[in-house]
Amino acid sequence: MQRAQFIFGPEIEEPEDKLAQYVGVKHCITCTNGTDALERILQAWGIGKEDAVFVPAFTFMPTAEVVTSVGAYPIFVDVDRETFNIDTERLEQAIIQAMDDGKYNLLAVIPVDLFGSQSITAE
Repeated sequence: MQRAQFIFGPEIEEPEDKLAQYVGVKHCITCTNGTDALERILQAWGIGKEDAVFVPAFTFMPTAEVVTSVGAYPIFVDVDRETFNIDTERLEQAIIQAMDDGKYNLLAVIPVDLFGSQSITAE
């Protein structure tokens, strides 16, 4: 606590090691928030310039922000009116269209479980 080096410092290595051991994995990397976690995943997969990632059009802004922060291009896909989650039929259409365009390497989809997949019905 005297140095307060909480990012990649020795103060965080011990909790990461203990957490990795607890869940039975070789490594554990803690993140400040979900935005950082998503960005680290894209970086680990090597996603960057000339790559595209499909994201829902209705989501929290960092879902698309992390795509641009690694240099990739977000392709927005409309959502299902009942669940507000990415519409799989429209996703399929977007993939086909992007493949036909041939402009980007299509590498990932970031699905978002908005509202816990609960359908919202009007009464």
